[in-house]
Amino acid sequence: MGPFTRMLTAALFAFTALTVTGETDILVNGGFESTTTGFSGGLIPAGWTLSKSFDTLSQAPLTLDSAGCIGLDSSSVHSGSYCLKMSMLRSNPDTNMYHGWEVKAVRNLPPAAFTNGATFTVNGFTKCNMPADTAWGVQIALFTFNSAWHGSWNDAYHGSGVSDWTAFSGPVTITDTGSCIMAMLIVLQHGIGDLWVDGLEVLAPTARIGGHGAAA
Repeated sequence: MGPFTRMLTAALFAFTALTVTGETDILVNGGFESTTTGFSGGLIPAGWTLSKSFDTLSQAPLTLDSAGCIGLDSSSVHSGSYCLKMSMLRSNPDTNMYHGWEVKAVRNLPPAAFTNGATFTVNGFTKCNMPADTAWGVQIALFTFNSAWHGSWNDAYHGSGVSDWTAFSGPVTITDTGSCIMAMLIVLQHGIGDLWVDGLEVLAPTARIGGHGAAA
């Protein structure tokens, strides 16, 4: 093997050695530190959509504010200055504990990051003060729409009970067919009690080959 061949082989080996696989956080403001002013004049997390839905209000003497609330909290955070706090103040009068009776936070994600068969990791911290028997007290999930507007719900975490700040990590594999045209992270509380959420991440698979990044 001549000098030039040895140099070329070494260069190719060095280039190959730069191949790295990893994950990139595609969730913006998962720590709720960036804030804006909501319609009521209070602070809300920037980029997030907060909502309350109680389908059975006509069957009970409740208002939206007396049934549940959602917003930023600075008194009990995992890290930083703010976390998200969700509270269900009244039990669902229906026998179905969670359908149509919820407080919800939604954050859009870049659709281009979602490809069929890709596995994502949703990380974060929750603090709960809910009865242990609450059905699906909290759900954290990825929701996608494909080009045919078929929706796919993928749970990353659910739980209830009473706990201090606890880390969770949930893998989610996208198995829907067709190209993704809309994606979002959804945080739902269905059961009575209080829930705090902080430090959320949505890690998407990435590949770097020779210093150039591309989605896997």
